[in-house]
Amino acid sequence: MSGRPGSNRRHSAWKADALPTELLPHVSKYIIFFYFGGVNLSIQNITAEDTLPIRQRMLRRGYPLSDCHFDKDLAPSTRHWGAYANEELVGILSAMENPLEIYPKQMAFQFRGMAVIESYQRNRIASKLLIAAEKQLQNEFNPQVFWLNARIHAQELYLHLNYQSDGAVFEIPTVGPHLRYTKHPST
Repeated sequence: MSGRPGSNRRHSAWKADALPTELLPHVSKYIIFFYFGGVNLSIQNITAEDTLPIRQRMLRRGYPLSDCHFDKDLAPSTRHWGAYANEELVGILSAMENPLEIYPKQMAFQFRGMAVIESYQRNRIASKLLIAAEKQLQNEFNPQVFWLNARIHAQELYLHLNYQSDGAVFEIPTVGPHLRYTKHPST
């Protein structure tokens, strides 16, 4: 095997090099490989359209695919990531440049739509997605604040990754109770 991307068939994510990615909006090449429990896991940039089936299945169950789009999905600074386990998309995350009212003068990115399909939950995929996204955003934009609104049952994940709960529980209609979390990345 040579050292060229694409020469190792087990790492098929490198096949993306053959695509004309410069023609795809908001997608940069960013691939991280992990190996756990017999599963090859890669975190890659994907398009907003790629996130929709998992958004619908995990976050908007019972709603049409057309209701799974987010404002700013196609904004120039928005990024989307996918976690692939053995070439199957099993997790997603999106980030949008979005100011936070308590830090109005600081560049902020909001994480939205993180989801991992049922059979892959509890394998640290969500953590890996968030860590990879933070690193890429830091390298590209150097924001002063990361923030997100998370379902109550996910608080352990965010606290483990050094996010701070910011405020009281609030209700998002049709979704349920949430908490806001913020993080000031180190510079």
